[in-house]
This record gives sequence, C-alpha cells and structure tokens, in this order.
Amino acid sequence: LLSHDLRVESLSMGARTYTVGELIEMILGRYMFEDGLPSQDAVRALAKIGLRLGRGDDLVDDKGGADVVFIHKKSPHIEKILEKTPYAKSYVDVMSQAKGVRKSDKVVRFDGTSSRVLAVPLKNLSLGEDVTNGRTEPARDE
Repeated sequence: LLSHDLRVESLSMGARTYTVGELIEMILGRYMFEDGLPSQDAVRALAKIGLRLGRGDDLVDDKGGADVVFIHKKSPHIEKILEKTPYAKSYVDVMSQAKGVRKSDKVVRFDGTSSRVLAVPLKNLSLGEDVTNGRTEPARDE
C-alpha cells in the first residue's frame, strides 16, 4: 500500500506522482526532497483513497504529532490498489493481526464518505527508516 503511486493535482505544483508513503512523509514533515507538496494537498490525496492521520483517536492532518494512520474499513480505492493480492477484500482482517493495530469504533470522514476505521501505528510503517534484525536504523541514503 505504501509503495502505490498516486497522481496528485496541486494548485501550486500542478500534477505529480508520489507514493502513498511519500505523501504520509510530507504530512509529517519528513519528506526530504524539493518537490514536496503542501501538506493540505497530501492530506486531500490520501483522504480520497481512504487514509487519514491521527493521534490516539483524534484526527491531526499536519505535523501535530500524528502517531496512527486511520484506514477506511471498506475503501473501494484500497481494494483496487490491493486487487492483485490475496487479501484485497480482507485487508482489514489481515492488517488487524499486526502488533498495535486496532479496529476502532471511531467514524472518520474521508473524501465524500465516512467510515469506521482501522488504526495502524505509524511506527509499524518504518517511514524514512530501514528495519533490520528488529532494530530501527536511519535509511542508508539519508
């Protein structure tokens, strides 16, 4: 899911393609390249497919200390992204088996829809880091 390419249109930067992981890094202020979008454009792009950032059970769509990704439980966009995998229709069940992931009763507004969510800790995503032998180390090219 993090490596999926999304085409994003921005008033300030035109149309560009980024991975889902890069868009999350932009919102968190961790994207290290010059072609980054304003965070509100990244927030909008992720909301369209069924992803929002939060802290605990609250939405935080900026660098304000996000520690979870809220994932829409029935997003047709996520199902399409995962369609060539064996868990496209059951991604919520598969993801909920990971450490720290929880099914939430919180209803979150996405782009045009609302849904209950799966809360995935950001630390599970290893953005901007290499995870080897159970240790977290800076990425080699940073």
